[in-house]
Amino acid sequence: MAIGLGAEHVVVSKIVTRPNPDTDLLDPTQWHPHSMPLQLWVNFGLIGAVVFSGALLMVLRRIGRIEPGHQAGALALYAGLFAVAGVSHGAWQEWWMVLVGFALVEAIRRSGPIPAKAP
Repeated sequence: MAIGLGAEHVVVSKIVTRPNPDTDLLDPTQWHPHSMPLQLWVNFGLIGAVVFSGALLMVLRRIGRIEPGHQAGALALYAGLFAVAGVSHGAWQEWWMVLVGFALVEAIRRSGPIPAKAP
């Protein structure tokens, strides 16, 4: 379905034919899914969903390679961010992107160097 950034407005305008005159809750110009995975799917389609899933798997792989003492905290941060992103905010809200970026940078900084793989 990938229509591009802002596609959620196109999709909902086809669904909502008459917004409620008493509330703006169904106004298609203000609607976005409160789910980052759903919003990525609508905006970027199957290819975007696959790329995003690959990025998530790369983060999990990196978490698996850090020191065991830091793995639990990093995994909890990952799970918490994904849980909130799945049900709470629009994907492109600037404050949310900054918060996620800060959390990830801080987690990487605190995790220290990744040990080399054994041959």
